[in-house]
Amino acid sequence: MDLRPLVTAAASLLLILALSFVLTAAVAALGDGRDAVLFLACAAAAAFLGIGLRLVARSDREKALLNARELPLFATGSAVLLVVFAAAPFALGSSKMPLAAAVFEASSGLMTNGASALPSPDTAGTGLLFWRALLQFVGGGLFIALMICLLPHGQGHADGFWMPDGPNWEASRLRRIAPRVLGVYGALTLLCAIAFFAGGMSSFDAVTHAFSTLSTGGFSTHAASFGFFRRTDLQWIAIIFMLLAALPLGTVAMLFKGEIQPLLTHREVQLFLGMTAIIAALAWTHLALAGIESGWVGLRHAVFDVVSRISTTGFEAGEPGRRGDFHVLLLIVAALIGGCAGSSAGGLRPIRLAVLIQGMRRSFIRFVHPHAAVPFTHGGRRLREEAVTTVFAFAVIYFAAFAVLSLSLVLAGLGAGGALTASVMALTKAGPGFGPGLTAADYVKLPAAAHWLLAGGMIVGRLEVIMAVVIFLPGYWRR
Repeated sequence: MDLRPLVTAAASLLLILALSFVLTAAVAALGDGRDAVLFLACAAAAAFLGIGLRLVARSDREKALLNARELPLFATGSAVLLVVFAAAPFALGSSKMPLAAAVFEASSGLMTNGASALPSPDTAGTGLLFWRALLQFVGGGLFIALMICLLPHGQGHADGFWMPDGPNWEASRLRRIAPRVLGVYGALTLLCAIAFFAGGMSSFDAVTHAFSTLSTGGFSTHAASFGFFRRTDLQWIAIIFMLLAALPLGTVAMLFKGEIQPLLTHREVQLFLGMTAIIAALAWTHLALAGIESGWVGLRHAVFDVVSRISTTGFEAGEPGRRGDFHVLLLIVAALIGGCAGSSAGGLRPIRLAVLIQGMRRSFIRFVHPHAAVPFTHGGRRLREEAVTTVFAFAVIYFAAFAVLSLSLVLAGLGAGGALTASVMALTKAGPGFGPGLTAADYVKLPAAAHWLLAGGMIVGRLEVIMAVVIFLPGYWRR
């Protein structure tokens, strides 16, 4: 395998990170001044290594797309490299976080998870808070770009059934698609920041929370997350943009052209919104019948909690664990479902769940009628058998990863309930845990081994599991 194109591409990501360091240094200097010099030093180090790697690894394929075999190694290696660099301000800056906690925080940022080991966000420096939010914005954009890179290989979102067949996805076409989709990502972030500012947030809070919202990341500048803000209409604004962030960005782009029909007729969007509505209705009904919260307050909290978890953003308005065990279980189900393919959201995704449900249906039918022809379909289109096989393989590997991570966390010192919750939240990137086993505040106190395990789990979950696991198979390295 020729590693030069991979090294060149990874070097380009380091240069993007260097620019992010510079931007954060400027924000820190304009704010309280803390860590501004450190961010400039990190920028210099990232730029030096990035430029050096580009010079050393020059290749005739420099401008070509990476092939299907190279992408998993590039994605996993780049994720680890960027996390290591991104962790430096947390470990060396004013927060003085232990190395394991710093890597955990950087991984949670770049992988757009949202669980935090930062002791007190409300007293942290301006630069550090901006850095956390910017990491999520950059991480969300890079993940979307990675999924676009998979299109020529028939592996859009690691499934291969939501994009057209054939080898017609050339580099020139991808270069037209990527700016449009990433442009929508940036435009929605800008609109979200304006809406938050109009709703009463400070300009700093509006920008950082917009970064976290559209990346479905969930970092907040306050320990209480959205519970810090007195104006409840901010929660409704967040609900709208979290929903938009969990929809296919390519389809959302049609809204900017004034075309709403493609979004309304998109089968996965229909599934996603339908499941969101059902779970939110169940949550609201439970809160009312259990006497926990009723009326419009109960509705707002039910919808906010469900949308926050099913979009895998992870914002909180109060502690979800205090709203009852049934509420907690509903939110775990929502996190496992996740957002749509083509978005920055995580989870199993509605389109995969639809295929799995069809698989169970076909098994039941063939139990009665062994020779019945029961094709897999999605949106009126027949799915390729290879795509269906990939979905079933993904489900098996996903839950195997969940079991391994949960057991490892128990060995690291977590209780069974906390380990299960933390594993689900890490692999689905749905934010911090909640409930009696593990709350958002508990991540600061986790042992170092748990921080390392969860950082790895977040990377594996962000890379859709298969991309991170396949490089450890012996067959991957054979010619």
